[in-house]
Amino acid sequence: MSRASGYSISVYYNGKLIKKLTLSDLHKLRNYAFVDSRGHEQEGPLLYDVIKYVLGNRTFKYVVVKGRRGNTEVNLTYAVISHPKNYVILDYTKRGTVKLCGSEDALPYSEWVKDVTEIIIRG
Repeated sequence: MSRASGYSISVYYNGKLIKKLTLSDLHKLRNYAFVDSRGHEQEGPLLYDVIKYVLGNRTFKYVVVKGRRGNTEVNLTYAVISHPKNYVILDYTKRGTVKLCGSEDALPYSEWVKDVTEIIIRG
C-alpha cells in the first residue's frame, strides 16, 4: 500500500484543536523501541513526549487515542503514559501512518490503535 498522503493526527486539549501533527513533527522527537510478544520491533516517539511537544508544560490526567483500524479507541491515564518502561509509543508503519502500541503489560495487544487519527487530551 502506498504511503498515506497528507496524513496527520488531530490533537485536542480539553475539547479544543491544538495542532495537526504530521509525520515530520513526530520525526523531530526521540525514538524508542521494544520487541513485542510476537518478536516484532516497534519503534517511534513516546506518546508522553508527543503530548509534551504539543502542550508544553500543561498538565493532563488522561488521553483518548482514536484510529481507523484495529481497536479504534483506547483511554490511557497519565500514570500509564508517563512511565517510560511502559513504552507507550506511536510506532511508524509501512503505510506512512502510526499506531499506538506499548509494553503488553501496560497496553495489551488487543488495545493497540492502528492508523491513529486523533489524540484527545483531558486536563
